[in-house]
Amino acid sequence: MIYNKGEKRVKRKYFILFLGVVLIGIGFLVYVMFGQIGEEKAISAIDLEQLEEDFNSKKYKPYVETFKTDENKVNDSSKKILFVGNSLICNHDLPAVFCNLLKEMKKESEVYVIAKGSASLSDFSNQKNDLGSTLHTVLEEERWDYVILQENTKNIVSKHIEKITMDAVKQLDKKIKKNGANTAFFMTWAPKNGVVRNHTNIGLEEVQKNISDNYHQLAKEVDGMLFSIGDVFVECMKRYPNIELWEVDQSHASKEGIYLAACVMYVSIFQQSLENCNYTDEIEKDIADTLKKLASELVLSKSK
Repeated sequence: MIYNKGEKRVKRKYFILFLGVVLIGIGFLVYVMFGQIGEEKAISAIDLEQLEEDFNSKKYKPYVETFKTDENKVNDSSKKILFVGNSLICNHDLPAVFCNLLKEMKKESEVYVIAKGSASLSDFSNQKNDLGSTLHTVLEEERWDYVILQENTKNIVSKHIEKITMDAVKQLDKKIKKNGANTAFFMTWAPKNGVVRNHTNIGLEEVQKNISDNYHQLAKEVDGMLFSIGDVFVECMKRYPNIELWEVDQSHASKEGIYLAACVMYVSIFQQSLENCNYTDEIEKDIADTLKKLASELVLSKSK
């Protein structure tokens, strides 16, 4: 009987130990599963910065690239346009897509871009670094019609845009106006799943309103033109949820999103509908037609 009791004690001890291991395993599995789900719910500003750095390391260096609608010398009525920003305006070759729209619509133009992944407008206003030096030289040596400025997402979602970006914008606008060009702003889109601020998940539409308000404030300060691309993204998402405008990283735009952005800029500058444009950038024709129509409708209705 003493032996049987001892055996029972040993069995009970191992059973409790086994049960504890199982419960710990289940707890760890639940933590991992819910932790991953939580991470997928929103992208924080820090994550956005890392996304920009990863994107930059794979594809982009500081550069100046040129896209022309005509290799021959352009005439006096042509538009000379310069994009200034980061990977959000380089993904899927946005300047080239915009240029191809111009070509298809027989708008004689030259399109240039100075960009680097994660770059901010403060980088471009500082002549002591490569980006600022390059932009300064370009504005000194070339005559432009439009200089389009794009701020990085980390800064443009801030509640303190006056402290973070305004001084840089004023400095850049002064140089742009001295050049004789129009200062314009490329309103970006919110991350698809919003952002985290002070440990609170802020949804896409609220983040987009913040971005929109900040760009409106920047444009108003220097009497600049504003391309309301991010606002059009939100409207497109509501009307056509099956059209994916974001890449899998939920930050950069998909091929369809880039096409929509290019359409918004074209209609904004030329005040002309794109519904009869045949250029689709290899997007499915029905989707391209939907995006052209939406951009034309929303931009031109605001102009009236």
